[in-house]
Amino acid sequence: MSPERDLSSFVEGWDAVVFASRGAARWVIGTLAVVLVAVFWVVQSQHSSEKTQLYLEIADAGVSLARTELMAKGPLKLRDGELYAGDFRVDESTEIVDTVLQATGFGCTIFLEDRRIATTATAAHQTQRALGTRANPEVRDAVFDRGEVFRGVTTTIGKDWVIVYTPLVASEGQRIGMLASFRELDQFRVELWRFRLVLGGTLLLLYLLLVALVLLRERHASKLLTQGRELAKTHEQLEQKAAALALAQRDADAARQVAEQANTAKSKFLATMSHELRTPLNAILGYTDLVLDDLDVHTPTPVDTTAQVVDDVSRIKKSGTHLLALINDLLDLSKVEADAMDLHIEPFSLVELVEELVATIRPLAQAQQNRVGIELEQAVATMHSDRRKLQQVLLNLLSNACKFTKDGEIQLVARELVRPNSPAKWVEIVVSDTGIGVPAHVLPTLFEPFSQADTTTQKQYGGTGLGLAISREMSRLLGGTVTVESIVDEGTTFGVRLPLDLREKHAGAC
Repeated sequence: MSPERDLSSFVEGWDAVVFASRGAARWVIGTLAVVLVAVFWVVQSQHSSEKTQLYLEIADAGVSLARTELMAKGPLKLRDGELYAGDFRVDESTEIVDTVLQATGFGCTIFLEDRRIATTATAAHQTQRALGTRANPEVRDAVFDRGEVFRGVTTTIGKDWVIVYTPLVASEGQRIGMLASFRELDQFRVELWRFRLVLGGTLLLLYLLLVALVLLRERHASKLLTQGRELAKTHEQLEQKAAALALAQRDADAARQVAEQANTAKSKFLATMSHELRTPLNAILGYTDLVLDDLDVHTPTPVDTTAQVVDDVSRIKKSGTHLLALINDLLDLSKVEADAMDLHIEPFSLVELVEELVATIRPLAQAQQNRVGIELEQAVATMHSDRRKLQQVLLNLLSNACKFTKDGEIQLVARELVRPNSPAKWVEIVVSDTGIGVPAHVLPTLFEPFSQADTTTQKQYGGTGLGLAISREMSRLLGGTVTVESIVDEGTTFGVRLPLDLREKHAGAC
């Protein structure tokens, strides 16, 4: 059976299922509407009951706080018809009732018998006083006369309140008044209606969302039929394009393989021609040295002419030396890329190697008014590695430090490096300077061939950008790594980490 027929059969079957389920879905929607209405009334009723209970509990807390504040003033007693707590006259004082309002948000009243003598009434977030009025007779009978606690809703000052009344007993034991804490019922009703609106809106939104999902499902089913036919028509076209893409990918892979082979052939060619390229240039430099020696020994020409010749030949030698260095860098990089770089492992003194390097770069350091310091640990005095390659790595780093530092400090430190989970001994050689530094955005590409900080650096300081690339590749060849840290205008630190005995690494690889 063809893919188009399979897809069409599936869509038609799906449409039949959706059509058959439409009646059931609409019945479920109607039933859900009834259920949501029932849930609404149950939840809002439960909320109303819980809110009322919460108001009564807060009112209880207000009464307890008022009683505590009164008892803190002293024993309750009547004196000349007025209510005292110790020496504190309660009559017309709002200190205690204001304390309850601030702590609980509920109003508070202190009664002498059933007459208000200290009251804070809360209504519409404003404080009002209602002194001298009487308590509800029903409340007075229950609380003052019978000593009961009244909790519920009562009408006072023309308003409905959720309220708690308790007897106020003197130190001699007789009931002399009442304490009450309350809140206006209108605020409770506003909060209840707000909750009903939120709950009803949420349930309505849920119902509308369900209806929308059913409608979208039906619409999606009709679209699925049309899309199925279109997909069946384009299926064959996609297969043809996929075949063409696979063919193009094979052509691209073949072209890339040819390019890689050509690049390898180029690298091998340059590595093979290293001797032929170096020999003529070495001859030029050699003959330049002979001319300079002859001019120093035989001086038949005038002194000023000899000086000019010496200056010209010196320039030839300087240019030839620079050119030889560039060719050496290019050839070394090509040898590394062609995997034609051989290792000559031998024992040598790291101390002697460092002293030779410092002597070599000292003229360059002095020309820049730089000071060079070295620090070597005795534990790393001897190495088994390729001396010439390590020499080239360190010479590149020291030369860069001298070139990019003016009237500063250059430090070379060699110390033993302890690596966890490695029994072999390692050395860390750190070359640091106080030069111009390297911007942070340049650091990730600093070891790439022909890479320098920017064109301004290349114009001002010269160079091809191969030194650090060669140093990294030779460090890898010696079994180690090169790292760099730098801050602009503060300096740069290069760290070379190598095994002290390269024979152990090669023996482990065999």
